[in-house]
Amino acid sequence: MTETHHFLNDLPAMQIPETPHLDNTYFHGGIADNRYQEADHRQTGEERIQVMLDSTLIGIRHQLTEDLYNIRRDIELQVRSEQIQFEQPFNGQEPNNHESNVAHLHHEKEELERQIEDLRAQMSQMGEDYESREDFKNTLGQELMHAQEESQELVQEISDLKGQLAKLKCECWDYQKMTEDRMNEYRALDERFGAFVGKHANVLGDLEASEQQRKKLQNQIAKYRDIIQKNANASGREPEDATIIKAFCKLREGVQRVILKFCTMDQPPRQGAPPTRYKISLPNFWDRQLNSREIQNRVREEVFWHLSRSLLFVRSFGLEGIEKRSEVEGRTIEKGLRDFEGQIKLAASDPQDHVDIATWRTATLKCAKLLHAKAGSDHVDYVTETANQLNSFLTPIRIQHDDKSIDVREQQKLKEHLMQLCKDSHSLTLLLRECRNTYLCEFQKQGELINPEEAEAHDKERRQPPCGENEGEQIVAYTLFGALVRIPEGNPKNRVVLQKSWVVVQCD
Repeated sequence: MTETHHFLNDLPAMQIPETPHLDNTYFHGGIADNRYQEADHRQTGEERIQVMLDSTLIGIRHQLTEDLYNIRRDIELQVRSEQIQFEQPFNGQEPNNHESNVAHLHHEKEELERQIEDLRAQMSQMGEDYESREDFKNTLGQELMHAQEESQELVQEISDLKGQLAKLKCECWDYQKMTEDRMNEYRALDERFGAFVGKHANVLGDLEASEQQRKKLQNQIAKYRDIIQKNANASGREPEDATIIKAFCKLREGVQRVILKFCTMDQPPRQGAPPTRYKISLPNFWDRQLNSREIQNRVREEVFWHLSRSLLFVRSFGLEGIEKRSEVEGRTIEKGLRDFEGQIKLAASDPQDHVDIATWRTATLKCAKLLHAKAGSDHVDYVTETANQLNSFLTPIRIQHDDKSIDVREQQKLKEHLMQLCKDSHSLTLLLRECRNTYLCEFQKQGELINPEEAEAHDKERRQPPCGENEGEQIVAYTLFGALVRIPEGNPKNRVVLQKSWVVVQCD
């Protein structure tokens, strides 16, 4: 019992644990919580961390104090209970049971000592826990210091970022002001550009009107010049433009009528006679994956091109038939006159030269008529040769009839149409050659953009390939019929298109 009292004396005094208070500048007396609440919105991250650590340590201390108080209380209660149990045997038993009581007390003493050892072990464990919590407190203190340092760095960075933000806001305001100024300038320039576009459109309109007026005046001047020249001409046989245009359109319609009436494009051509020096062959359009309309247009092109190369608007003096009967080979008057005219045209350099050439040409043609009258030639042989060439060209695609008599009659009609077509072409050529003005039949170049002043699109074909650098433009595929152009005698640069050419254009 004495050892038990000594052990109890070693324990802390028996008292009710007090509620610890924070040892912090934010907590003093009964108004600490109110001050903390008032300062809550002004605390930084560092102060909040410090408050959390202090609260944790206070809780640890409070828990340890309560545990020690409960242990001491349990020990005192147990000791008092043992004392009561120890006194009861002496009060209710005889003295002769002293030895058994002593043995019982020794047993209880051992039991108390064992319990004391357990309590000491528990207290030792609690001391270790206290030390570990102290270490944890130190660790938290170090982390708090690091957090304070990082908080200071963050505060500094926040301050720097605020300064940069203020600077960026100023720059943004400046840029916004500059942008508004630029937009105002852009609006002003856009208004000026709109006004300029309007003026430009007006100028273009005036320019186009002036160009139309200029062309109109040029045509009038050319007409007045022709009238003056015709009045000054002794013969007085200069043909009018309307007469020439009518004859030219008649030839164009004649070519078209022959193709549409006597030829078919629905099937490949029949085998015709092999081409010779004086015959032309039909190209195999049927192997190019063309439809009947496209083949028909190409046949019309071939017929008109051969007609213009042989008879229409060629440099002719009408002596071809006479020279064939002269049996003089290699030395023909017709060829010599043609070559001579070509050379002097190349040598011409000013308008007066063209006037002299026109004078020589008309005089030579008048003299050539004397040979026609003497030989009794009407150009039948020369014209017939061209008609036969065209007939052999169209024979493979001529419409054949089951009735032989009808077929022969239709074949004869085709020959007559071709003969009349060639006669009209040769007559128109000689008529225009006797004029002092020069008349030409011009073709649009293949692959170039169509010139609306000199040509008109008569048909369209799909472009092969369907796209290119001129996509969306009207490109000349080929010319069906050439343009009728007049070049005035005294002004060769003033070309007058009397009849536009018919062309086929490519489209996407």
